[in-house]
Amino acid sequence: SGELLAESCTHPTIGTAHPPGYPTFLQLASLVRKLPLPFLARPLLSSDYKKIEYDVGNPLTVAWRVNVMCAVLGAICAACIASTTFTMLSLLSLHKFKDAVSVIAGLAFAFSPLVWEYSVTAEVFALNNAILAAQLMFTVRILALRNSVESSDHRFESIYLALGAFLSGLAMSNQHASALQLVVVIPFAFFATIKRFTPFRFVVVVVSFLAGISPYYSLYLAAKEPKLGSWG
Repeated sequence: SGELLAESCTHPTIGTAHPPGYPTFLQLASLVRKLPLPFLARPLLSSDYKKIEYDVGNPLTVAWRVNVMCAVLGAICAACIASTTFTMLSLLSLHKFKDAVSVIAGLAFAFSPLVWEYSVTAEVFALNNAILAAQLMFTVRILALRNSVESSDHRFESIYLALGAFLSGLAMSNQHASALQLVVVIPFAFFATIKRFTPFRFVVVVVSFLAGISPYYSLYLAAKEPKLGSWG
């Protein structure tokens, strides 16, 4: 965590973390580091550890900001899992208690020990979880539309494909273990929409994927101006 925080604080470009570099996480952390947050105060424990006071005068630390960012990403991940569960239950015609079951699914994932651990510290895994959960959400929505003949649904299908392709690229620019999900989801999305997969749609999907993986370009810029302590 210390390394990732330090590399997000370099100027004028971000540094380079250990391989594969994690450019997406570093760019997000760098953005959060610069956000003006005058309405927040830094919690401080009193000397006897019995009272929490708030120091409004001092700026929030980078570590605190990025930890909160990861907590928000963990919450987004849980929401996407709840949405995916809701859609799947609807597809299976299991409508009884589906609202409650969907919320429980999201919360059960969020509060599982390993997921919780990486949602409260400055690490890349909360971002990885959020990206992959969002990709699953759009994939399941494609599944829900696969037999539709409505033209409006076809437009939504194209949007979901583009978003899924963008998130696939974004996942690969953050944590390469995401490939274990992508090798399943990408062929599934293709074959689920193959009847309507036009050349234009193919171009949109490819461009969306390249846009998602584009944060890696920042590593090229970072390498031109190596920072002390960076991986180069």
